[in-house]
Amino acid sequence: MVLKKSYSRTMFIVYCGMGLLMGIMFPIAISLTNIAETSQILLFSAACILAGLIVGFVNYLVFRLFIKRCTLPVLQTMGEIARGNLNTRIAVTSQDEIGQVFHSINHTIAELKVFITQANHDSLTGLPNRRFLEKTIASMLKDFPGHPLHLFFFDLDQFKLINDTKGHHTGDELLLAISARCQHMLKNDEITARLSGDEFVFVSRTNDPDSARRRLLKELSQPFILNEEAISVQASIGTSSYPEDGSTVTDLLKAADAGMYINKRERHPSFTTDSPLSSLSENAAAHAVNKQQKPKT
Repeated sequence: MVLKKSYSRTMFIVYCGMGLLMGIMFPIAISLTNIAETSQILLFSAACILAGLIVGFVNYLVFRLFIKRCTLPVLQTMGEIARGNLNTRIAVTSQDEIGQVFHSINHTIAELKVFITQANHDSLTGLPNRRFLEKTIASMLKDFPGHPLHLFFFDLDQFKLINDTKGHHTGDELLLAISARCQHMLKNDEITARLSGDEFVFVSRTNDPDSARRRLLKELSQPFILNEEAISVQASIGTSSYPEDGSTVTDLLKAADAGMYINKRERHPSFTTDSPLSSLSENAAAHAVNKQQKPKT
């Protein structure tokens, strides 16, 4: 650990100055008693000054070691937090004032972890929320600009009917069960997030998006056992790929959302949207249809 130069220099001067002062004052006191000759007093003064400087320097080193003991664990812990590791803690080996400070820092880190988790995850399912999803996709696009990226935007068909007929508690349990399955199927560099209601996004960096889509459909097609009752659901899925369908998070989400509504209309011609994002989804879907129907030149 390296202290700030100004602070370290100041403490060095203070401790050595105190030692020098001790070395000067002691022989002066001896000389005032007239019990020694001048040559002896000079020799004794030089020895006292040297001893005082040594004592001051030793005190300075002890002070540095004490500061290092107090600050090094804090600096190491702050470094881990800066790297995103919120599970790190300072080892508390004493119950003195320093130990109490370390306890306080550990408590603050634990509260920070809870706050960040709540800010980035859905309160019901524990899945990443839209905010965390957008940051993750943006990071993927930045870190792997030449690698394909696929978004699978899906929601549950007639989820409102399940809520209305079986109750919101069963609807919540169904969302939890779907979230658990989606988490279980994830591979490296994949993420599933809940945007709102029954809307989810599955993100994969696979080179085989068709296989990833089939894997998602397979998980969703299996019945869910809730309160000893088997409930089957169907999902509408829209897909977007980087860079074909967009180069930004917003473009990719919009394209996948539009694809999901197109898929829903193809499977349910009488479908009418009740999504709070219906106007955006309607416009995006219409744009996607026009793009698909535009003749190639």
